[in-house]
Amino acid sequence: MKAAFLAILIALIAVIAYAGKVDFTPCGGYLTIDRMESDNWPPVKGKHFASVTYLNNNSGKSATFDGTWLVQTKWNGMNADSQNGSMCKEGFGDIPCGTVVANGGSLAVLNEGELPASSPDGTYVVRTQLFDSQNNVMLCYTTTFKV
Repeated sequence: MKAAFLAILIALIAVIAYAGKVDFTPCGGYLTIDRMESDNWPPVKGKHFASVTYLNNNSGKSATFDGTWLVQTKWNGMNADSQNGSMCKEGFGDIPCGTVVANGGSLAVLNEGELPASSPDGTYVVRTQLFDSQNNVMLCYTTTFKV
C-alpha cells in the first residue's frame, strides 16, 4: 500500500513539475482543449518539436475546419512574429481541409516545428486562433514558455 501511494505521489509531483514549465490558457472559441502532450516541450533552440493537442467539441453544433488560422508570438512582451493562413491552402497542423468534428466529438491535432537556433533567450507567449468560414472563433489559446 505504501509503495502504491509513493508511486502515485511521485507521478503527481512529476506532472506538477511538467505542467509548471508550460502555461496553456484558453481565450475563447467553441472548441476546447482537453490536453496537450509533447515529449520535447518547451521547445529548444535549433531542435525539432512536436505536440499533439486533443480538442473537444461540446458546442451544440458541428465544427468544420475550412476557415483561417492566426498565430501571434510575443517575446519578452514585444510583438515578435505573426503568421496566418487558410486551413484549406496552407493548412494547420495535420488537419485536412474540411474536417468536421460533430458535436460531442473530438480531434487530435499534430503540430511540428523548429525554434530557430538564433532565437533570443526570454519568455515567449504564443497566441493561436482558429476561425471557421464564417469567421467565428473555433479555438483560441495561449502558450507561455521560457527559452
